[in-house]
Amino acid sequence: MGTIWLTKLAEVARRTGFPVVEVPGWQSRSRSSGGLDTFHGFSEHHTAESPMMDGAQSSNYQCFNASAKPISNAYVSRVPKIYIHAAGATNTSGAGGPWRKIPLNAANSNSFGLEIGNNGTGEVWPVDQQLCVVAFTAEMYLEYGAALGWSIDDIFAHFEYAPTRKIDPWGPSMFNDYLRTKWNMNTFREAVRQKAIPPVPPEPPTTPVTLTWVAATGDQDMLEFVGSKDHPGPTRWISNGQVRTVPTEAYCRNITARGLVRNTLEKPTLLTDAELAGLPVVA
Repeated sequence: MGTIWLTKLAEVARRTGFPVVEVPGWQSRSRSSGGLDTFHGFSEHHTAESPMMDGAQSSNYQCFNASAKPISNAYVSRVPKIYIHAAGATNTSGAGGPWRKIPLNAANSNSFGLEIGNNGTGEVWPVDQQLCVVAFTAEMYLEYGAALGWSIDDIFAHFEYAPTRKIDPWGPSMFNDYLRTKWNMNTFREAVRQKAIPPVPPEPPTTPVTLTWVAATGDQDMLEFVGSKDHPGPTRWISNGQVRTVPTEAYCRNITARGLVRNTLEKPTLLTDAELAGLPVVA
């Protein structure tokens, strides 16, 4: 009997911001083998049902009326809503494989099964439904990927696992340029990756900022830097037209308001690190 029960499914689904429906009993629902043996993949399927079956009717069929019930862990309707069906293993993928870490004919007990409402014969996938599927898959990866040993590359279509008998997900979508064909799963996986791990935007161009310090002589000495307090860039100390490079370490201490120049009647000069460390805090 499998021992992995995905008891946080509803919590994870709610992080997407889409409506969530918890089908009573989902926390203990599974196929006869119990919980998952491993979580080594996340499978995407279409229901092959008419739009007339969308929503609660399809959910009830998957959980209660199908001969191989339950036939999914979760289901995304056209609306969309995320229906939570089963925390344990389900009869979603059937025979196929092997696929990456999933052994031959073992996806049911070693992967998560997501059913998505679509007739699979040319119905255009609603945009919001597609965004919901991406968001839910991404949140599942963030919650369970590292914890249970699967990656975004382990997300698969039914047709990848069972290429001789399955075509789903199929139909015009943003993952195949809205053509009447199978989803391009590389495009789908990349969409999930971008949702789960947004790229770090490049830092905006920095503008020089001038800080003014007044020595005891009354002269103004300027500290010029490019960057931010957390990430200082090139730093210069300018006094009476003379420019000296200020060590980054000295600048960082300067953030704590330590003096940067000698407080004497002589022309201010750049302090050494040792001298700078011994200065009192100035207002």
